[in-house]
Amino acid sequence: MSDDATSGAGDASARFDAGLRVRREVLGDEHVDRALSLQTELDAPFQRFITETAWGSVWARPDLDRRTRSLITIALLAALGRREELAVHLRATRNTGATPDEIATLVDPAGLTEKTGQAVKVSLDDASEESRLAYEGDPNDLVVHQQDIQAVANAMWNAGAEAVTIQGQRLISTTGIKCEGNQVTLHGIPYSPPYVIVGIGDPAKMEAELTTDPILATYRDYTLVPGGGVSWDMARLDSAVAPPYEGLLDLTYATPIPE
Repeated sequence: MSDDATSGAGDASARFDAGLRVRREVLGDEHVDRALSLQTELDAPFQRFITETAWGSVWARPDLDRRTRSLITIALLAALGRREELAVHLRATRNTGATPDEIATLVDPAGLTEKTGQAVKVSLDDASEESRLAYEGDPNDLVVHQQDIQAVANAMWNAGAEAVTIQGQRLISTTGIKCEGNQVTLHGIPYSPPYVIVGIGDPAKMEAELTTDPILATYRDYTLVPGGGVSWDMARLDSAVAPPYEGLLDLTYATPIPE
């Protein structure tokens, strides 16, 4: 074996030893022992790769302390929706020094934890069929559109809402609101009006933002259409619950059918 090959093998061995030590210090002996005991001939090389690379080359570097690296890891796993790995690193915070408040600041925006508190509820509905038939303008003026629902959610976020739900579903960063015929689709599920949007946070701030938002001001103009327009109802709630998002988190895409 050449000197370079010997040196490379030695470096890899040193990284593995360092990585295994750090992995145990962060995740705990029990977790690491269980993972190693469950490895098979097939995944043993991958276990070694993780230990050498993630733990021996990244976590072992001295440029960031354990607490900071732990918080970065938690933020990334929460944003990517890696629930199982996130749970592992949340348990590891007892060894890294990350505090519950710091963790909540990172995890809450991902929508993976339940939120409760004071709230504002906004309900939007189409005009009645009779009103739409009698209306001489564009009939689209008297129905709720995706941009109206999105404007309500955006106003709540702008006012500092901690969580927002539409039809009881928690919004996350990848949520898309789509008009499909006379329904709105959210997370792949179609809904008919009325549309109920709830924001948990400071009620006064949300009410102020909802009242002054120019898109929603235009929407409310159409509540005044003679004979009956779209509807708008805003109310404070003493307490509301935003459940954790439990849908798909990974992006999916079409793949060709094998020939």
